[in-house]
Amino acid sequence: MDRVLILLLGCAAESYDYADLQVDVQAAVPDIAEKARMCVEGVGLREEGSGNGRLAFPGLPPDLQAELTVDMLDGAGALVGRSAPVVLTPALPYQQISFAAASGEPCEATGAPAEVGSGGLLLVVRFLDTGWEQD
Repeated sequence: MDRVLILLLGCAAESYDYADLQVDVQAAVPDIAEKARMCVEGVGLREEGSGNGRLAFPGLPPDLQAELTVDMLDGAGALVGRSAPVVLTPALPYQQISFAAASGEPCEATGAPAEVGSGGLLLVVRFLDTGWEQD
């Protein structure tokens, strides 16, 4: 019985309900997108597969005030869509932005995430088909 409870609790850890920062993008993930790239100025970039419509960027500095851009890339790494830029700050933990088809060069950002144990923040980006939604 104890093992079953531990397994069930382990599944619950996949929820992003407890993210420090959440940005909801008012769009579905484009069908041709294979990767998502999150660029946070001064912190760096992170790429993930785009399939599940949720992206995570751990290790953001606790005193964060930086611009986020989310790009969707096709299998060849070409830009197919871009979010409107948004300023991330702990003072605004939930925000909603738009998304549109785009071309050109994918976003870039340099920097380094917060060190482990420094109280870094977790950002979650969700792609939604319509409007503001929260779990």
